[in-house]
Amino acid sequence: MRMLNRYGICLLCLLCLLLLLAAPLVVAQDLEDALRESLRNSEEATAAGCGCGILFLILILVNLAIAIILMVWVAKDAKARGESAALWVLLMFFLSWLGLIIWLLARPKGAIVACQNCRNNKLESMTRCPHCGQESGTP
Repeated sequence: MRMLNRYGICLLCLLCLLLLLAAPLVVAQDLEDALRESLRNSEEATAAGCGCGILFLILILVNLAIAIILMVWVAKDAKARGESAALWVLLMFFLSWLGLIIWLLARPKGAIVACQNCRNNKLESMTRCPHCGQESGTP
């Protein structure tokens, strides 16, 4: 008898949880139907759709511009640190912000200095410049 009570309480709790989860869906569907009916074939709906579309397009363009700027920065930084710039740009292209985080964690650490021969940036700890191949006097 005691087990039946536990199962009954669990069943009642599950039923209440189901009602709590389903009630907003029913209300949302009713609101959506009412909103569709009120906005159908109206100028307000057209203007709202155009506004949302334009805002979405602007957000995509801003995100694309930021991604391009970050790819250029990662390419320059990777080249200065003696890494494959193309590999890191591809990683940035496919993984976006996650690629940037991976680059910031995985890139070789150290100060960037100008090469004495070609004046391009390189890691201070590198004995050979990745740009011109010139050996430096300090390791």
